[in-house]
Formats: sequence, structure tokens, C-alpha cells
Amino acid sequence: MPTKLRFDAWRFLQVMAVFALITLPVQAQIARVGVTERSVEKRSGQNPWQNAKKGLTLAQNDALRTGKRSKADILFTDGSLIRLGQLSSLEISGARDATLSRGALLFSFLKPGRVLTGTAAAEIKGTVGVIRVEDDGTSEFTLYTGAMDVVTAKERITLQPGQSIRILAGGLFSALSKAAPFQYQSGDRSGGLSTSPEDHPYSGSEGQGSNRGSNSGPGGADDVLETALDTLGNEDRSGSNSGSGGGSGGGGADDPFGDDNSGHGGGTLALTTSKGLRNTRFAALQIAPAGAVENGGTVQDAERALQRLHSSNLDHGGTALGAEGGLVGAYGDGGVIAYGGSLRVFGARDKLFADVQYQPLRLSSRNAVGTRTTQDFSAISHASLLWRDGKKEIEAGRQHFLNGPVQATLFGSMVRAGGRNTMDAVRVSHPLSANQNIELAYLVDAYPRNLPFRVAGMQNGVYARYSTQREKANIGVNLLHYIKNINGINTKPGATVDFGLSLLNRKMELYGEAGRDPLKRTLTTIGITSPWLYDKTDWEVYLEYANLKASSLAGRTPTELALLAYRPLSKNATLLLSLRQFYGGGTTATIGIALGGKVSRNFE
Repeated sequence: MPTKLRFDAWRFLQVMAVFALITLPVQAQIARVGVTERSVEKRSGQNPWQNAKKGLTLAQNDALRTGKRSKADILFTDGSLIRLGQLSSLEISGARDATLSRGALLFSFLKPGRVLTGTAAAEIKGTVGVIRVEDDGTSEFTLYTGAMDVVTAKERITLQPGQSIRILAGGLFSALSKAAPFQYQSGDRSGGLSTSPEDHPYSGSEGQGSNRGSNSGPGGADDVLETALDTLGNEDRSGSNSGSGGGSGGGGADDPFGDDNSGHGGGTLALTTSKGLRNTRFAALQIAPAGAVENGGTVQDAERALQRLHSSNLDHGGTALGAEGGLVGAYGDGGVIAYGGSLRVFGARDKLFADVQYQPLRLSSRNAVGTRTTQDFSAISHASLLWRDGKKEIEAGRQHFLNGPVQATLFGSMVRAGGRNTMDAVRVSHPLSANQNIELAYLVDAYPRNLPFRVAGMQNGVYARYSTQREKANIGVNLLHYIKNINGINTKPGATVDFGLSLLNRKMELYGEAGRDPLKRTLTTIGITSPWLYDKTDWEVYLEYANLKASSLAGRTPTELALLAYRPLSKNATLLLSLRQFYGGGTTATIGIALGGKVSRNFE
């Protein structure tokens, strides 16, 4: 009998040990990873970092970090949510208990929780807010609904909904301030927290369009409360973070390449060398002068550097005013010199955003007999009023059309042929679903005065775009039709399809555009870029090949191979490098540096 009892006891201990091993991971699970966007990694203890995918479990002391342009949803077992923004690091300490050491997060807690930073702790009693940790150690706490106390070793502050406070590295509190409406935040580390992560390529995304042209309008797409409260457990839901606006270009009259030169605060210096292009004549719209390539392409690169620098020039909403000013200069082949600047004033009031920019620009060049002449191409390069409610928006006035992935070649995009991206128009953008969008525009003047491809008179037209963003591919369909003849040419409706595809486990992306333009010319563009390289080195590099064939309405442009690279040097400086090879023509090289900033004020 004793032997039997000992045997049963031993069997009992074995069963209990197996049961404990089976149940331990379930008991230890605190949260799981929801949808991830681009680069998201997890680490348990001192183990190596590993890719974090949807459904991955998180236990106590597990850490999560995100790369550039990346996000991740963390879903707790009770349905509470933490959304981690780009360049952020978080450690899970317990149920609704975490430490944010870098970056930003959105929380939506159904029960009380706690988030630590390096200088303070947020004791959250419920609902929605944002916590951010800056590089200098400053912490910012914002509450949208519910209740939250911000606590340091010396003081406790209770936030009311709609309030924000900053804690310096030394523990000093700032004064309470009005919280910026979430739909107006874009470009900084908390930009995009109002929308769920999107698992799709970057090329051809709406975010890429907003980053290419400075985000003069409010960013974000979906309302923060709708996203965080109504769909807490639905990690499959996604939105998109679009932006509008950008640096516009000023160019020479009757110059299809334009001297597309603008500034958005700060200055730029572009040094250019070119060979074999002086006698190249392009037949686009039959108005292409000699020297257009070096005049237009070089200064266009200078503009791009400025656009990248100021891709987040308004990161608050409510009632706000701001201004930017800058100087710009470029030197091209044959002694062509473009110089000038920009003065921009912008403001926001709730869902409305106004933006006006004046661009004084002159071009100095030598004529056939060697005499230097100066032309004045000053223009109002941007003037629009934008209304946005979530992702739905209406913009009227002089504005920028930057959709699609193509950006390095001069004639790789139908809508922005020759670098032209500015039109006088009324444009409506509306989401068809979480990952589909449609745009419709009436073009009041497709070729405004003193801007690239300037054509006399009012050139009316219509434009439409449908876009969808999926896990493996982004697809866009573009339609463009000019109602009036352009320079006596009876144009036809043009249509192209653009795309972005992920390759090599998201380390590379293939993109392009193909179709026929309104001059009946067949357009084919293909390009590659590497999100992995950008994440590791800060270099954003695009290599594009573009072929625009001749038609019965217009001649062809030289086939082009272009390399375009950006790199931020600091918060207020951007470096741009470009190299273009025109087959049958020559080569141009450009280096541009943009410097600058802004002043703005948010009113209570």
C-alpha cells in the first residue's frame, strides 16, 4: 500500500509539472502584437532582437522597438491598446504598465494603467492620450479623454481632457497648454498615431507623397477617438496618413522644364555640372528651348531638398499661425545662375488650413553672343485653402499634385511631366474604405504663369486618381484630360497605372508608372528603392529609368536614367544628390543643401 501511494504521488507530481509547463506561457502573456508597419522588433530579456509580426505574444519585461516610418499596435488581454510610433522603444512591465524610453505612443486604456518615462510617470485612469519622449530627455503628456495624473519626485499634476504638459529632463514642469488636435499632427514622432499601422510598401503610399512635398496641411487621416475607442480590438483596421502641400516651383515662361526653384524656409545651394546638353532640344509641347535640362533639372533638385527639409512644417492645429522665409541659389552649366527666395505664411483654425507663398526668383544666363541677361520669374507659388475632416479633404487654389511613387526622373510621371507639380485647381479627396482612396479635381489652370510648362491663357482640365494600399503592393490609376487645346494641340485623355511592390523580405521595393499621356505618348518608368538602407543609414535612394516615346502630337524626350538620394544632416538641414544620364544627350550631376526652419504659434 505505501508503495502504491508513493507511485500515485509521483504520477500526480508529473501531471502537475506538465500542467504547469503548459499553462505557464498563457499566464505570463500580458499582451500581443497587433498590426505592424514596416520595421518592428521584439526582444525578451537579453536575447537578440527579432522581427515582430502580428499575433506575437508579449510577456513581462519584453521590449518592442520601431524603425523609421514604422508603427505597431500592442493589444492587452483586457482590450486596452498602446500604439507605438516611429523610432520608439517600449518595455512591458505589466498589464497596462510600460516604460517608454524613446519616441511616442498613443494609449487607450479600458482600466487604470501606468507609463513611465525618464523624467515622470503617467498614472492613467482611463481612455485616450499621447506620451512622447524627446531626444533631450524631455517628456510630453497629452490627454484627450478620461483622466491622467503626471507625477515626478516633487510634484503631481492632474490633466483635464484637451490639456498637455511637458517635463524637462531635470523634472521641471511647463505650464499647462491646450492639446493640439490629433488630426493636425504630422511628420514628427507622434504623426500618424491617430491611424492604425498599415502593412504595405512605402513606394506609392500616401505617406510618400506627403513626405516628398512639405506637409503644409494637417496630417493624419482618421479621427483619434474613432480609431482608438471604437475599434480597440480590431487590429486589422488600417487608415492612411496623408498630407497635402509642398514647395512649389517657379520657372521660366515657355520653358517646359521650368526653373523649378522654390524655398520653404531656409536656403539652398545647388552646384551642377553637365556635359553634352547645351544643344539638346526636347519636343514636349513644342516649346522646349536649348539649355532647358540644366536650367530646370538642377533647380528642381534644390526645391526637392527644401521640400524634404520641411516635410512637417505644421505639427499643430487648433488656431495657429506660422511663417517661413528662405533664400535659394543654384549654379548650372554654361554659367546659368538662379537665385531668389521664398516668403510663406500659413495658418490653421480647426479643420481649415490656409497657405500662401510668394517666391521671388531670377535667372541669369548668357545669350548666343555671350551677353549676360536676367529674367524675372517671380510668382505666387502656392495659395490654397484646405478643409479636412479626418481623411476627407477639399483643397482649392494653387496646389501641388505629388501622388504616385515616381520622383527622380523629369518625365517619368504623367501628371508631373518635366518636374511640373503645381496647378490651379479644386480637388476633393475621399476614402472609399480603410485602404482605398479616390481624388477628383477640376483644373482651373494646368499651366500657371511663371511656373513650369507655362502656357498662355487658362488651360482647363480634369484629373482623377484611384489608389489602394495592400500588404504586398500599392496600386494607383491616374486619368488626366485637358478640356482646351494646349498650344494648338488637340490633346487626348491620358491614363497611367503606378505601383509599388515589396521585394527581398521588405528590404527592397520595386515601383513604376506606365500608360499613355494626353499627347498620346507611351510612358514607361521603373525604379527601385531600399527601405532597409534608409532605416540603417538615413540615406533614402531612388534609381529610376524613364522612357517617353514620340507620338503624332509630340516628339519624344531622351530616355533617362536618374539616381536621387536624400539624407537629413540635422533637424534643419537636408542633403540632396542626383545624377541623370540622358541617352542621346549627356549627363547632369547636382548637389544640394537646404537649410532653414519656421516660426509658428498655437493660440488657445
